[in-house]
Amino acid sequence: MVNFTRAKIYKKEPPATQSGNKNIDYWILEPDFSITNNKDSLMGWSGGGDVRHQIKIKFSTLKEAENYARKNDIDIEHVNNNKRSVKKKSYAENFK
Repeated sequence: MVNFTRAKIYKKEPPATQSGNKNIDYWILEPDFSITNNKDSLMGWSGGGDVRHQIKIKFSTLKEAENYARKNDIDIEHVNNNKRSVKKKSYAENFK
């Protein structure tokens, strides 16, 4: 049973150190909770006791994610990622 009403849908972006597109071909539905971080008095680290902000539901297509949200009465917000441009070049171009 889902117990959140708002979520964002986005496609995972590969990290800057990853050159390939493996394991990023899915959509993520992430609940939008208001997170309050508590500061630890001894160490000064910030953290929270609420683990709901760790929830990420993966879908293979955007349509599946939207259908899931519609079925469970979740308001969704689409987050558009900027498409990374790939510049193909060879080692020899460094010496031109």
